[in-house]
Amino acid sequence: MRISDLLSFPGSIVPERAVWTNCPACGRTQYLDRVPVSESPGRVVYECVDGCGPILTMTFVPLGCAPAIHMRDWAVENPSALFCRPITGDQESIRFPPSA
Repeated sequence: MRISDLLSFPGSIVPERAVWTNCPACGRTQYLDRVPVSESPGRVVYECVDGCGPILTMTFVPLGCAPAIHMRDWAVENPSALFCRPITGDQESIRFPPSA
């Protein structure tokens, strides 16, 4: 599972290359198709390309169990605002505020 899977829905596709955020430590803009990603059962972590640490974490949880943005059955923790640009329909960027 990737963040692009959670942001896409019928009529709107969001490729991983069209999702970005800033590292909360160094402030660098990070496109999520260009950063290291680690996956384990029920958890996906996107890391800063400069090695500062996590820039986005997805955890599989039932809704209402964690303080984060909930998308389907996943809690998304983004310390900085998350942006995406769908390739269909309205081409404006969509912004998700920091979860913490």
